[in-house]
Amino acid sequence: MAADQDFSEIAERFFRFVYRETKMPIIICDRTGTIVNAVAKGRIGTQHAGAQSILRGEVSEYLVTAEEAAANPLVKEGCNIPIEVDGVRVGTFGIGGQLDVAQPVARLAAQIIASWIKEARQRRALEAAAREAFAAVTEVTSRMDALRERTRRVGETMASAARDAMQQVAKTDDVMKTVQELSEQSRMLAINGSVEAVRAGEHGRAFGVLSREMVELAEHARTSGGEIQATLRQVHVSIERLTAAVAESNGIASEQAEALSRTAQAVEALQKMVAALAASFEEGRSAAR
Repeated sequence: MAADQDFSEIAERFFRFVYRETKMPIIICDRTGTIVNAVAKGRIGTQHAGAQSILRGEVSEYLVTAEEAAANPLVKEGCNIPIEVDGVRVGTFGIGGQLDVAQPVARLAAQIIASWIKEARQRRALEAAAREAFAAVTEVTSRMDALRERTRRVGETMASAARDAMQQVAKTDDVMKTVQELSEQSRMLAINGSVEAVRAGEHGRAFGVLSREMVELAEHARTSGGEIQATLRQVHVSIERLTAAVAESNGIASEQAEALSRTAQAVEALQKMVAALAASFEEGRSAAR
């Protein structure tokens, strides 16, 4: 467990520091009451009855007076103090010596160890939060890359549809010009036919020829009209494609906005967490001081 590893590492570090500075007999027990650090190395790995009593909540501190030490050669004067982190007893710190000296030293040492453990947990929580935030940012970035690729493809589709529409419109213009020319020719022929009919009187055979020309032109105009209708249908399809592409582009924009909103929320949550952890660190440092 990470918590046990934190306790073991910090206990070892603190044990070396205190013993180097004081040379006093020290023992540190884990949450099971097992001695994990001691000046007398032979005691490491054994159970400590006083520590177990503390960890079971039976006593708040385990003290051995000078009188008790004199009566029992198996014990030494000193005290054993619980190490509490967030209200939970995770181990004990014991030190031998006169109680008026050993007791305040042990209490201070237990507080420092607890603050170090709490800071280690907070650092681990911060690292986990940072990893989670990084993973979230990576995911958002990946999604944004995919959205950008989709936007590029949609843009190409829109450009192609627009080119098709322009080509179809150009064809429509050409056909309309043809129709206009035919209409003009029909009008001129109709005028000429009227003039010839008036001149010929009953001998207006040319009017028959003119009439046939008018029929052919009318047929040509009808064919051109069909071409106009087909072209307009193609223009309609192109416009529909363009409309669909625009709709998809709008959907992509909405997804991008949503992704950015989630990113902002994640960043805000991370900022709040960092602020809370900073406050906890400051509290731990104040306790250590």
